[in-house]
Amino acid sequence: MAASPTYAREDYRFGEDIQFVAYDETRNGRDLARHFIDINFAELPDLRSVPKDHLVAIFAIGYPSASTSYDFDFDDEYNPQNIEVIYRFGKLVLSNNWSESMDLHLQLCQHEKYPDTINNLDGFSGGPVFFFYKDVSLQVHLGFAGMTRLGANGIVHVYEAAHMKQLLDQIFPVSPTASS
Repeated sequence: MAASPTYAREDYRFGEDIQFVAYDETRNGRDLARHFIDINFAELPDLRSVPKDHLVAIFAIGYPSASTSYDFDFDDEYNPQNIEVIYRFGKLVLSNNWSESMDLHLQLCQHEKYPDTINNLDGFSGGPVFFFYKDVSLQVHLGFAGMTRLGANGIVHVYEAAHMKQLLDQIFPVSPTASS
């Protein structure tokens, strides 16, 4: 099942490019669950719920085309065959000093200690943005900031996790009889 949000407000229509997809954990005898991360919004905090001075690192994950390669063989007539595209993931470390930007978004900048700016963020759009934070006993935990939407020149706009949770609750409501 797949669904996209719709907005009555014209200035929120940019959000209609999100698509949420629900998968069965097994399909045709294949276990698909291992290919996806289960984001439990009830347990994973978002950036607004963690004090900025407790943040350790914020990072986006993507598959930039610069990290893509092709593996293939040639037949006797030098025609390529057995072509395999190899996607390697990349990470983009972001500054812990996020700010509010457009509606439903947070703005983050690429971390100053990681100067390899990905100018157009090719391969990061739609990718997850996670963060590590310390609790009061200095234990490090994982949080979910949202999903990369726009970015260029070291600036990234992220759909907020809290808004994504609201959308998911509307699009895929949990049955009151469903167990966790």
